[in-house]
Amino acid sequence: MLGVIIAFEAGPQQGETRDVELGSLVVGREPVTESHQQALALIGAGQSVSRTHFEIFYQLGEVKLRSISANGTKVNGKAATGEIILAPGDTVSPSEDIRLRISWRAPEKIQASAAKSVQADASSGLFSSGPLASPVIRSVIVVYLLGILGVAAWLNLSNSGPNFDEGSSAELTSAYRTWGEEQFSVEELESRIRMIEGDLETLRVAIVRNEKNTARIVCRRLRAMDATRESPVYRYAATCLAQL
Repeated sequence: MLGVIIAFEAGPQQGETRDVELGSLVVGREPVTESHQQALALIGAGQSVSRTHFEIFYQLGEVKLRSISANGTKVNGKAATGEIILAPGDTVSPSEDIRLRISWRAPEKIQASAAKSVQADASSGLFSSGPLASPVIRSVIVVYLLGILGVAAWLNLSNSGPNFDEGSSAELTSAYRTWGEEQFSVEELESRIRMIEGDLETLRVAIVRNEKNTARIVCRRLRAMDATRESPVYRYAATCLAQL
């Protein structure tokens, strides 16, 4: 399973988002599922959108799209044929008036990267000779160090959290507008700003109520909007997650 965020950027559901634990998801006007599939109905879609129009699925570490409808599906404005691999931030259009942006995160890669880094350190310098050269001892050290990191993270989550400043929120949307003018159309930029403002209000309430799980979900959703460090919202959300 992989956490995938689907943002409706154009169409009857513009401004809405869906957070899905992706295995296999079929999308259309009235999608028909098999036992292992989830469904996402495109409310208000016209007849050019088939009942089951396309499928998004997670396979071997990749998010893929399969167009099912004879009417065709576009990815980033180009016709999709067969199975294609999606990248975070790709747009999918089952019709001319509907556009979905697909984003996701893979937090498990962070832990894998940390373990790899520790193992690399363990194979050189101090660990290259003597008792520490033993693979078994090095493995124990890796587990021990990861355990320390986990406890530190738990203590941080238990005892601290971000402060929410409404002035900073206004500065964020202003900075995003300036940055986004070179990235998106006027219509798309305004849609994104509305979603950001809604998420920031949800985040403010979650922080006031000390609902950290909700705050994390919102920050991850904000971070996944652009999936680029150049985005002011990406940087804000990454900082928010680091403080939660």
